[in-house]
Amino acid sequence: MKKAFFTAILSVLLVSCTVDYGTDFGRTAGNLENIAVDLVEISVVFPVNFLCDNSVPEDIVNEAGFSYGVSVDYGLGSDVEYLIEQAADNLWNVTVSGKMFDGGFQISREAGSTGNGESWRVSPFEMDYDEGNGYSALLATEEDVIFDWEYSSYLLSSPTWSLEQSGKYFLNTFIDGKSADSAVLEYTCGRLRFSGGPDC
Repeated sequence: MKKAFFTAILSVLLVSCTVDYGTDFGRTAGNLENIAVDLVEISVVFPVNFLCDNSVPEDIVNEAGFSYGVSVDYGLGSDVEYLIEQAADNLWNVTVSGKMFDGGFQISREAGSTGNGESWRVSPFEMDYDEGNGYSALLATEEDVIFDWEYSSYLLSSPTWSLEQSGKYFLNTFIDGKSADSAVLEYTCGRLRFSGGPDC
């Protein structure tokens, strides 16, 4: 992730269409894609990886009453707070909060489709991101996002299994509460198809 530059990119990306510099230098589909991918990584990928990593060899995350809170510094100017709590067998409530983030969702675990491991299902959610300077964004899903194991093998390298996501995210950005740019991120077995970008 481009952690150290995340906040600055959103501000530069959006302001270039409202202030006439004679160019939209920072406002590009590529920058918007970087922002969107970072938001997905921060909001969803971190807790899924945490649950997966702590489910073997001992399934401590599925013990009754399991609760884990952690503060992570992504270089945004404010830490991101995660609270992961077991709600039922193979089901967890996740809260993502902090000065810039606000949202929550559920993650459930089920048998994976490949037989190599278990898959993880993220319920539909909305995640607010607000820099506090007029620049904000909303990341949302309308359907579940599934993380499942994918096999990859490349010439001259060892074959590996990796946990990859499939699902669709919608990103909307705002300047002083007014709609700016929008985009769609569609993941298929970890491969991203991005569409959208500046519309001014």
